[in-house]
Amino acid sequence: MYTTRLQDETRKDVAFDVNVRMVLLAHELGLGYAALKKISKVLGIPALHLKTYQRHDKRVTGSSKAMEQESAKRMWARSVNRHQVRYTEMLSDGDSAAFREVVALNPYPGHEVVKLECINHAHKRMGTAFRKLSSQGKLGGKGVGKLTAKKCKTLQNYYRGAILNNQGSIDQMKAEIWAGLLHGMSTDDSPLHTRCNPSWCWYRKAEDNGETPGSHKLHSANFLKREVGQKLIP
Repeated sequence: MYTTRLQDETRKDVAFDVNVRMVLLAHELGLGYAALKKISKVLGIPALHLKTYQRHDKRVTGSSKAMEQESAKRMWARSVNRHQVRYTEMLSDGDSAAFREVVALNPYPGHEVVKLECINHAHKRMGTAFRKLSSQGKLGGKGVGKLTAKKCKTLQNYYRGAILNNQGSIDQMKAEIWAGLLHGMSTDDSPLHTRCNPSWCWYRKAEDNGETPGSHKLHSANFLKREVGQKLIP
């Protein structure tokens, strides 16, 4: 293992990080040890020793999640000594193994590390769930009221909008998430718009303007049959 000078100090942990990144680079490019040596020569940096490469290669070849977990643990473990700061929040995706590892590490006794949910990841997961349901049974297809790809996208965007518009209130957020689904299931005989937001609901917008809402048949592009919509309820 070679060392790297940073601010006139020999930092073995930095050298370790550089070595790991070099092996990751080789994997990303589909290269082996010989090619990595050539890259090091072109860059004018010492090449990894073969045994060092093989050791890190075993780590990298494993799970990318394991690498993420190890990286998170290292960042949190050294933040106070290296930077005199505490990372009190972690933005992560869903059931994050990296977050669990950091919590188990307890890097700052007496100070909690809080997990923040990524809205974009939540939005993506919801779209995936809708498309998966669409492919099952008779929910999807091209018929009227079916869960088409376009309707999956619309419901997915309603979900994201509900989160963005109500970040200060969990109750309001839940209400608007439900509103997006019920909005699509509404008919003239059974309008379900009480939870809808007038900013995107044509029915509520008409009511707020003192007008009589038009027929749902004029807004059938996002219509979901009641039996289809009920399958989307958790």
